[in-house]
Formats: sequence, structure tokens, C-alpha cells
Amino acid sequence: MEQQRQNEVMRHIPTLARTRERIGKNYRSIAEKLFSSAYERGAVTPADVENGFRSLARCIEKFSESIRHTRINGHNQQEMGKRLSAAFDQALLALDSIHADEYGRRAPFHLFDRSHAETIFASVLMIGVHLERLIVLVAKIDPDLNERLLADTIRLEHPLNEQVLQPIA
Repeated sequence: MEQQRQNEVMRHIPTLARTRERIGKNYRSIAEKLFSSAYERGAVTPADVENGFRSLARCIEKFSESIRHTRINGHNQQEMGKRLSAAFDQALLALDSIHADEYGRRAPFHLFDRSHAETIFASVLMIGVHLERLIVLVAKIDPDLNERLLADTIRLEHPLNEQVLQPIA
């Protein structure tokens, strides 16, 4: 009988650490920047943006429920910022509950089942799709959104000195 731990790693599925980094750092920081652009500007937030945030929070909640195979029996936060934060926290806790040795490996043939990692990765991609839709909607409210999203993407290990900044000619 085959055992999942002994099967080969699927190359099209990123590692558990990379998936956790994508959810915990990348997606969370994008969602926080989008939220601050949409809600903390003092203007009235359009209904489609509000619905977009609601669907993003529900997508993240479904992601963590699918990992744990349980439904979270609690009342969702009414304030969208707290709800998004709680959803990301639940998703990270759910990812921490996965056994790292079995994640990303092919399921045994005799089970006639797909690997659980494929559905998890598909859910991660769907969270990314929801974020892309929100970026388009929030960009209509905040024209400086792209600059804010790209602000922390490039970091120089050695800052440039004045000699490098001067033109050669």
C-alpha cells in the first residue's frame, strides 16, 4: 500500500512555507492597503467596493474552513477591517495545522482522491483573483493606489551614494 509521505512532491504546488508567506505577508499587506485607501479617506465607499471586500473576507473564511474541514461557528465581525484581519488570522492558523511532510505530495492511487494541496492552492489563487478585482475598484477611488501598493516591493541592500546618482556626461 502506498503512503502519501513516500510519494513524490508535485512540482506545480508551491511549498507550505511559500503558501503561508503569500497569504500572511503579500495578500494581507495588499488587503490592508486597499482597505485603508477605500475606507480611511473619509469619502463614502461605493457599494461595489463594499461588496468586493465582503466577498474577499468570505473567500478567505472559506479557504480556512476547507483546510480544517469544519465550519467556524462564530459571529463574523461587523466592521470590515476587523473581519478581514480575523479571516487572515484564521487562514494562517489553518495553514499551520497542515502536516508539512504530506503537503504537496500526490495522494495514494488506491484512494482515488486528489491531493488536498491542489484545492488549497486553487483557493489561494482565488484569493488573489478577489484582490485583483478589488484593486480595479479601489483604484477608481484612490488615484495613488498603485504607488502605495508598489512602495515596499523594492529594497536596496546598499543604498546609493551621491557619486552613483551624478550623471556621467
